[in-house]
Amino acid sequence: MRILITGSPGTGKTSVSKLLAKELDLELINVKKIALGIKNKKSEVDVRKLKKIILTKIKKKKRFIIENHLLCEFRLPVNFIFVLRCRPDILRRRLIKRKYSNKKVEENVLAEMLDYCTQNVVNNYKLKPVEIETSKKRSTQIVKKIISVINGKTTGDKVDYSKYLINYARKGI
Repeated sequence: MRILITGSPGTGKTSVSKLLAKELDLELINVKKIALGIKNKKSEVDVRKLKKIILTKIKKKKRFIIENHLLCEFRLPVNFIFVLRCRPDILRRRLIKRKYSNKKVEENVLAEMLDYCTQNVVNNYKLKPVEIETSKKRSTQIVKKIISVINGKTTGDKVDYSKYLINYARKGI
C-alpha cells in the first residue's frame, strides 16, 4: 500500500503521517530531508529534482507513506491520496505560532481557501484525492478516519473554504 498525504503547511500532515505509519506498519518517507538538499538560489525547492529523487527512492517500495505539501505538484505512483485541509482562520493561527513570516502565512492561507493542493492533485494524478478536514480534530481521530477510508467504510470530507475569500478580499481573516 502506497499512501500520499499532502496539504498546506500546518494542516497536520507530519503528525498524522507518523501515527498512521506506526498504526499500519508502513515506512514513512521523509520528504522534508530530501527537499532541504535541493534548494535553489532563491531558497526554493527544485520540484523537478525532488520528483526525480523521490521516484528513485520509491521505485522498488510497495509499502510506504509519503508526506509533504509539495507532493501535489507532480505525480507519483500511489494507491491513496489524502489532502489534509484546515479552516483558514485556524490555519493562520497555527502558522503564526510556528513563526512563519507574514508573507508565508498569507500565501498558505490563501492557498487553503483556493483549494490549491486539491486542485493540483486533481490535475496531476489519475486518482481522486480524499480530503480530510483537520481543523478541530486530534491526529488520532484523523488517522482513524483515514484507515476507515482505506478500508472502504467511509468517505472523505466535503471541504469548501471559498466563503472565506470574500472576507479575505475585504480585510483579511
